[in-house]
Amino acid sequence: MNHKTTRRTFLAGTAAVAAGSYFLTDSGNMALAASPVTFRWATSADASEPLATIPVHAAKKIEERSNGRIQITVFPNEQIGTLAEVQEQASLGVPLILDSNAGFASEYGDAAMGILQGPYLFSSYEEVEKFANSDLMTQWAASLEKNGLHSVAWNWYSGQRQMIGSRAFSKPADLKGVLVRISGNPIQKAVFESLGATPVQLSRSEIYSALSEGVVNASDGPVPQLLGDKLYEVAHDITLTGHVSMMAGILVSADAFGKLDPDLQKIMTEEIQSAGEEYTKLQAKKIDDDRVALEKLGIKFHDADQDAFRQISRSFYAGKINASWNEELRQKIRDIVTSS
Repeated sequence: MNHKTTRRTFLAGTAAVAAGSYFLTDSGNMALAASPVTFRWATSADASEPLATIPVHAAKKIEERSNGRIQITVFPNEQIGTLAEVQEQASLGVPLILDSNAGFASEYGDAAMGILQGPYLFSSYEEVEKFANSDLMTQWAASLEKNGLHSVAWNWYSGQRQMIGSRAFSKPADLKGVLVRISGNPIQKAVFESLGATPVQLSRSEIYSALSEGVVNASDGPVPQLLGDKLYEVAHDITLTGHVSMMAGILVSADAFGKLDPDLQKIMTEEIQSAGEEYTKLQAKKIDDDRVALEKLGIKFHDADQDAFRQISRSFYAGKINASWNEELRQKIRDIVTSS
């Protein structure tokens, strides 16, 4: 349908736009605009990491596509609070967006979901992506929704977590009794206990000083995190254990998301899912680039006997730590991601 614009309509529309009270719809009509809906996007990542830079790009696209009706500001480095704190606020209705993981998210939904952060569950991004689109993941996302957290996307793949410390941890015996920093969620604690280490709960901002002062002997994370946090200044050995494949989820307050008009919900969902694909590609490249950068700084990379670690970690799936984290569920997930 053609829309004829008269001089009077044009001038009226221009004045309205200048006043900030109207926006142009896809059909070319002027529509009354409410005040912008504002969200804060919280992440623990350093401002230079993809987990902080990609959200900035996504926020810009969302604002552009929504004609300014959604405005998002990204806060890196735990500026708003720890993941646990931000996630709780979002569940209570505070308009927050955050990157979470199955370990923390499962505290607000089906506890079985925590198994996704179990050791050696996935072997590639393709497996993670396949599970993210599965019926079981949809079911678990629905359980989060009931407790105040809407799953916008679970396709943000951060890569495998590796160990960093003052020495190599190439075999399970090397990790026995080692004090390893964890973020505090019970799944991560269970993972390192299954690997023979002694978990110590610390926030991300405390890792550097804890390694420097000997409060812990090691920490873990994707390679870009180890570089971004400058842990190489106080620990000089990285062991490629690949013990957990990080499946990150972007969550938003279900209450705040539910109040958005359907077209805005669509825009936010599409752009954040698209950003997840961009993030995954950039993170994969950054893992390779950052390894080169760390080696130039004198950091030594060590291979690990992953088969031996995988074998010892099977105790995680014995159902003793949590009845739902069992071999039956592990095998069910493996069947989902390996089916043709």
